[in-house]
Amino acid sequence: MPRRAGAFLAAAWVVGFLAIGPLLFPVDWMFHVVPDTYPVIQRMHGLGVLPKSLWVLCGPVGVATVILLLRRPLVGFLACVLFAAIYVPTAIVLWGQFSLGSWAAIGAVFIAGFGVAASWRANNSFKPT
Repeated sequence: MPRRAGAFLAAAWVVGFLAIGPLLFPVDWMFHVVPDTYPVIQRMHGLGVLPKSLWVLCGPVGVATVILLLRRPLVGFLACVLFAAIYVPTAIVLWGQFSLGSWAAIGAVFIAGFGVAASWRANNSFKPT
């Protein structure tokens, strides 16, 4: 595990938490478990297949990102960027606004990036002989 494992662990927690919604979304998509009492839910139920499919895709990508952040941090960082690139625009389309989850996804990229930079710096710093 790299020197700054805390940053990768924090980013993994954020991404893992954000992936819960997309992983549970197919249940509502198929059975309409969530009632249409709120306008945002009515909007979400009225959308087509593409935004909903991209939202569902965020779940497996998020799980893969969590695993990669903990095992292969550099690849995990790239997966975190991919997760945010899918999550943020899809959340904007799905919910009709830039949500707190969108901010969290962007924050996870910065946290993981900090971990990569700190790890790289620790591995490439001057070492006296």
